[in-house]
Amino acid sequence: MNKKCKIKKCQLTPIRNDKCVLHCEKYDYSTDYEESLLLQNFYSELENYLKIYRHNESSITLSDKEKNWENSDIYFHNINFPERKDRDYFDYYKLLKKIKSAHFYKCHFSNSGINIPNLKLFYDDCIFERYWSIHDCNVLENNKNTLYQDCLFKNEVSIINQNTTNNKSHSIFTNCNFHYSLNIENSRIEKNLFKNTENNIKIKTLNIKDSTFESKLTLNKCNIETFFTENVSFNEKFEFKQNEVKIFSIFNTNFHKIFDAYETNFDEYISKKCIFSDFSGFEKCYFSKESKKVASFEYITHLGFVNFRNAIFYGGLNLENTNLKEPPNFLKIKIESNNTNRETFRIIKNAFDKSGNHIEANKYFSLEMQEYKKELSLEPFSQEKIIFWFNKNISNFGIDYVRPIVLIIIFSIAFELLKLGYEYNILYKIYPTLNPYIQSISNFINNLALNIMPFKRFLYEGMEFISLIFYIIFASLTWQTIVSIKKHTRSS
Repeated sequence: MNKKCKIKKCQLTPIRNDKCVLHCEKYDYSTDYEESLLLQNFYSELENYLKIYRHNESSITLSDKEKNWENSDIYFHNINFPERKDRDYFDYYKLLKKIKSAHFYKCHFSNSGINIPNLKLFYDDCIFERYWSIHDCNVLENNKNTLYQDCLFKNEVSIINQNTTNNKSHSIFTNCNFHYSLNIENSRIEKNLFKNTENNIKIKTLNIKDSTFESKLTLNKCNIETFFTENVSFNEKFEFKQNEVKIFSIFNTNFHKIFDAYETNFDEYISKKCIFSDFSGFEKCYFSKESKKVASFEYITHLGFVNFRNAIFYGGLNLENTNLKEPPNFLKIKIESNNTNRETFRIIKNAFDKSGNHIEANKYFSLEMQEYKKELSLEPFSQEKIIFWFNKNISNFGIDYVRPIVLIIIFSIAFELLKLGYEYNILYKIYPTLNPYIQSISNFINNLALNIMPFKRFLYEGMEFISLIFYIIFASLTWQTIVSIKKHTRSS
């Protein structure tokens, strides 16, 4: 074993992994307590560290001149803080309570938090091994104006029953990663929660419950497994851009200012009983690319404008129970699923119609009718189902004008062939013994057709009933053609 700690400038004797009691890895409280009085020795050496401290250095050689360290600004470098119990006479909290401020640089923490109200704190490039509780505190001035910078939280982090009013100009986290969960509950956040300047920040789970945000929440270019809110009020802008989110679930949450989720990839999007009071932006967002689940807006109220431009819904979209004060922007969206209900397609169609984009409106009208077809298939046979069937197969609900034109040509040829057959008595030559019966039926139905006065002058003599049927067919096909052409020629 080395005679000196492997940490540069440290002259203490190593006790664990070639490191001294201040710098070595710490385990749980019981293990550290029982191992060679580690916790007691940690207290003693930390006190020595404070006595001989020189700013921006971690040298703890006893040859240095001792200083009066109480009420001083202390810089802690690469120290590994163990678990603690406030009942212990060697609780290092007693030392921290005597200093003015603490700058922790590359330190490790195995305790559950530091709650010393008058102590100014700044955590820089630190690692938190176990559960960590964040308390309302004063922030030591630093370049990034933040409480935690470039830190790694390996376990659960909580802000509970807090009113973070101190240092409103400072953020809480800057470029920090969370391997477990960040929980905010029953708190009032009046300063920035995040102030990230780097990409690919990772947060496993962000849970926010029964809380209010009085300042802007900015969380961009992050990788988040789960984002969950319940009974939360965001009173300033909610900026959530270019993120990768596996599960985004918001319940009973109010966004009083702008909601901007530009270019965010939501693998599962769930919102229920929420109010968006201002502009809501979902431009270029991807929904359910992997999961193929429906993007659900359940009992949502949008009091401002909503922008879905260029969004893609791989698993479908549900706006059936959404209240919209004004039509959203659905320009160039893609819905690549059969899981979208008819009411959602109707909302999209109406939005395009009101904006004057009738070509796109026709597209979603057709999709609306396809969903209506599925609904009718579950109902008993009716006149409505017959009319629906004809509309679908003749012109695809007014979208296809080529099909009715082709049908007009086909029926024209058929009618001409029937006229030729009548002139050459082809029907009577097929089975002569039935001619009297055929003649009798023909006379009866032809007389019926002649009784319909508006059509009498258009009927072909001797084929009045058949020509009446063809007249109705031609009129229907002509009407379908006109409707389809008008839909395609309306200005967009």
